[in-house]
Amino acid sequence: MPKNIRNFWMVGKVDGTKNPSLKGCGPRAKDGGFNLDIGMRHRGEVSNDCVTVTGIERQGRLELSVYITVDGKKETVRIIKQR
Repeated sequence: MPKNIRNFWMVGKVDGTKNPSLKGCGPRAKDGGFNLDIGMRHRGEVSNDCVTVTGIERQGRLELSVYITVDGKKETVRIIKQR
């Protein structure tokens, strides 16, 4: 758990990079948010299938949304918590 509790907290790992871990990553402002897009290739081309994750504060509530697009079909999952 991070020392400073932020609206959102992200930790990630990326293979083959100089610094494989992303630590302590999150918005600095009290009402800060984020947007993360994850894409991939298919047969050498950029695929339209993707995952987008957003985190926002709205009226004192924190909302984490995951948008998944596969073969043109979109799905959304939302988690809402009190700040």
